Amino acid sequence: MTEEKDIKFLQNGVKYIYNPDAPRMYKHFSNERWVETNTNHMEWLFGEYNSKLNKLKYSMIVKINDEIKYISSDYNSVIDYIREISNEFKNDVHKIVCIKYNFDEY
Repeated sequence: MTEEKDIKFLQNGVKYIYNPDAPRMYKHFSNERWVETNTNHMEWLFGEYNSKLNKLKYSMIVKINDEIKYISSDYNSVIDYIREISNEFKNDVHKIVCIKYNFDEY
């Protein structure tokens, strides 16, 4: 991907869906495992983009069900935030976690 395509992709946001009503075959996938798996993916994905886009200034916006919950320019703090709120993924509420990048230069 080119830098321009990377930026467009990140501006649109990366979505993680928490679905407590998942089909029966996914019921073994506990809430804690959901958080662990998805934050591991975030570490890999955002780490890759951080090294590719290191010369650009940006912030990351965490939205949960379209409500802004957290903003940071450090991808590690975004991941730590998701881990810290893991208890929010222990109820019967469907959640869409969207992490969008806001580039200062675009």
